[in-house]
Amino acid sequence: MAGLNPNDLKDMTQLIHNLLETGLTLFILEHIMAVIMNLSHRFIVLDHGEMICGGAPEEVACDPKVIKAYLGEEYALAKSK
Repeated sequence: MAGLNPNDLKDMTQLIHNLLETGLTLFILEHIMAVIMNLSHRFIVLDHGEMICGGAPEEVACDPKVIKAYLGEEYALAKSK
């Protein structure tokens, strides 16, 4: 979804959400964690082609390897408050 303007990003997110509600399974590669965390119930996280974590959004968001690779320390501090 990189390169989409905010309105298109919102529309694309809604479209994906609607598709998921039909029971469709989607395989999505995405780097915008804030978007993907709200769309999926299961994640596999890769870093340089290697799987570093898998699980539910809550598990993935708290995993130290994921935080280091993608989310940053600020995310971890915000989640702990």
